Parts: sequence; structure tokens; C-alpha cells
Amino acid sequence: AAVSALAQSLSQLNQVALCRLVKSTDSPPLFGALLPLGEGSPISHHLVFVQLPFSSDLPKLVMPALRDEPSQSKKQVCDDIVEKLMLPDGIVSYRDIPNPAIRSMNKTTMERSIDPTWSGIFPPRSNESDDDPMMVPSHIVRDAKADIDRFLSTYPRSKGELFDSNGKMKKKRRFWNHE
Repeated sequence: AAVSALAQSLSQLNQVALCRLVKSTDSPPLFGALLPLGEGSPISHHLVFVQLPFSSDLPKLVMPALRDEPSQSKKQVCDDIVEKLMLPDGIVSYRDIPNPAIRSMNKTTMERSIDPTWSGIFPPRSNESDDDPMMVPSHIVRDAKADIDRFLSTYPRSKGELFDSNGKMKKKRRFWNHE
């Protein structure tokens, strides 16, 4: 009854609750949000727990500071590529985009059932097919080619390093360089 009352109150106030969950006496606490199920849901007065990270669980990234303001022409290159790569309304149907983890598992299951000796490596995706809801439509990529090339020549990537909070190098990555 208490959970039902909390779910109903959160739903009426259009709020969520933050909570700490300890599954057993010897397990570490989990931090999360309690969300009431929607009004139209056949399961009324129930809560959904969504685990959230503690602040100490998030990596502390140290990024190099920008040394100067990019020129107006460099800003225009960025504006142009964003404008060219904007997707028109209605082109992405969120109902057709599957969960990547489930999609990967299903593809792996199908491949292994067809070929038990399959290596587990999928070939790279092809931009030629517009059937895949996860791909940017090929006509948008084609139309933006000149702007993409101009962006890549204006902002070459350079190797950079990520450091942890103790100053130790964690990984080498590539960053966009605006100099």
C-alpha cells in the first residue's frame, strides 16, 4: 500500500524520487530514481527503479583548455556542417530504432545458428542501404560530403591524453584541434 501511495503521489505531482537501495546487508548501496509508471499503463501504482551512478563512479576527464577563440570562418564551417547534417522531421522513427544490446544479441544468435564456426565479427555497416534505421540516410551524407571534407581540413584531429584525478595518464585519444 505504501509503494502504491508513493507511486500515485509521484504521478500526480509529475515528479520522480531519488533513493538509495541496499539489496542485502553485505551489498554496496545503489543510487537511483523511482519513476511512477504512466497513467495509461495497465499496471497502475507501480514504480520503476533506474540506477544512477554515484559521483565517484563517473570518470574525471581533464580536457585541455581552449587557447583562443576560433575565427569567424571556422565557426561558419561548424555551422555549415551542423546545418547539412540536420535530419528532417519524421525521418527518424524512434519506434523503429532497436535497443543496441538486444539488436547485437539477436544478430549474434542468428549468425551462430547459421554458421557455428562464425568468428563473432560483423562486417562494417554499409551506407548504401537506407533500410537500417540506425544509419544516417545516404542522401544526407552525400549532400554533406563537401562540408564534411571542409570541416576535417579546418579541424584536423591530433592525439591527446586523458588523465585521471591523480594525474596519471589513462588513455591516448584523438581530439579535434582548432588551432
